[in-house]
Order: sequence, then C-alpha cells, then structure tokens
Amino acid sequence: MATVYFLCGMAASGKTTFAKKLAAEKAAVRFTLDERMIAKYDYSIYDEAYGDLAGKEKLLIWEEAKTVLAFGVDVVLDWSLWSKQARQEWSQKALAAGYDYKLYYLKVPLEALRQRLVSRNDSAQLFTHFIPVEELERFSGIFEPPTSTENLKLEIIMEG
Repeated sequence: MATVYFLCGMAASGKTTFAKKLAAEKAAVRFTLDERMIAKYDYSIYDEAYGDLAGKEKLLIWEEAKTVLAFGVDVVLDWSLWSKQARQEWSQKALAAGYDYKLYYLKVPLEALRQRLVSRNDSAQLFTHFIPVEELERFSGIFEPPTSTENLKLEIIMEG
C-alpha cells in the first residue's frame, strides 16, 4: 500500500530539505506547496489572498497525489500541518482514500530557527518565501506542536 508522508514544523525547520531526502529514500513523489505557490502566484504569505489560494492549491495537489498513490507510489506532501485540526483533517483524508500515512515533526529550537531563517533570507533561494526573523516569535505563538494525545502515526525529528 502506498503511503502519504506529511510534515510538521516551523518556518526554516528544514521541511523541504527533509522532504527531498525522504522522497529520494522512499522513491516517492514530492509535492511542495511553496514551490507551487511561488511559481503560480505573485503573492507573499502576508497577502490577503494567499491563504485561500494556498488552501485551494493543497486540494489540487491532493488530487494529483491520489493519482500517483493509485499507482502504488508514495507521496510527500511538503507543507506544514501547524494545527491539531489540520493534522486530523489531512491524516483522515489519507485514510479515507485508502492509504497509510506518517507525519514527521521537525522539532528545532527557536534560536536555531532564527539562524536558519537569516541564512535562508540572505541567500534568496528560489521558491522560498522571505520571512522576517521577527515573525518567528509570532509564529511560535500560533504553531501547535503535535502531541501523543492526537494518536497520530508520528515521528519526531530533533534538530538544531
């Protein structure tokens, strides 16, 4: 049975780097939301329209992913499931479609995230959003780390 791999982690936690490695190891197809959004739309994550467009893009990616999964090929959905609600929603989508899933939580200390974000912003990498370092504090107040009470197929990757 094909597997859906999900990611969870703050900005600059290394989700896309991990997703690339995971896709190579599992011979999986990787779908990266940021790459798609940046290629298709001229919006930053701070634009009012971004959230709705990102939600629609995730659903389009999911339809493409199900086609790949139907051929028995694993997929990596490279976007962060920041909330318990999002994790429940997407794990249930995978199960309801008849596929197994695994969630990787990239747990990185805030100071390491700051350093990584500064480096990422300075390098102006293609297909990454510029995020001011000050935003990490705000993000850390919004982000809900996964817990054992969610009963997820979860692996925590400690970094930093």
